[in-house]
Amino acid sequence: MELPDWGFRQLEVCTDKSVKQTNTIWNVEEHQQNITYPEGEGPKDVEKETQQLERAFKPMPFLSKLWEMQLKMIEPKKELSNEHTFGSRPSWWPLMRRGVAYWIAKDNNAQIFCIGNPFVWWATTLSIPIYFGLLAFYLLRRRRKVHDISEGSWRQFVFVGEAVVLGYFLHFVTFFPVDRTLFIHHYLPALIFKVILLPVVLQHVHREVFK
Repeated sequence: MELPDWGFRQLEVCTDKSVKQTNTIWNVEEHQQNITYPEGEGPKDVEKETQQLERAFKPMPFLSKLWEMQLKMIEPKKELSNEHTFGSRPSWWPLMRRGVAYWIAKDNNAQIFCIGNPFVWWATTLSIPIYFGLLAFYLLRRRRKVHDISEGSWRQFVFVGEAVVLGYFLHFVTFFPVDRTLFIHHYLPALIFKVILLPVVLQHVHREVFK
């Protein structure tokens, strides 16, 4: 992520578990404590400076801290609008048209790449139209007073749509209006709902069609 103007358009600072690195250089351009001292004077000792810092910053209530933290997390995400090599659009996710590299070696082509399991990915995507096809079939038949499945099976089938299918679309469709760089891992919460839907649809077809 690139910092805004106040960060001089520098890249974000990331942590590293290795604390001893010879090629790491820290350049502190400015340090502010919001404490002003008369010209030629400064803190006499560390303890006095600490006390002045404690008086300078007012404590914040928990809810105020929580709200400020949420705003801080939202604001940088708005700026992630630049094109990225592994960026993708929500319409690509159901068929996994583009993955994302989590790690790439600097000296060779070794990398850890997220492509997902093709069978799970495509089979779960296929379960969505199958569910809606069965739903439309049952609704048309029930409108003609023809009940192909028991009332208990029908209520269970409808509940799956309300809980699983609706949950999938709530975690998927909401990304379409987002104007920022998106990646395939944003689709993983919605994928969980599809993974739940697939065995439910297979069990329903096996029980009702091949009984």
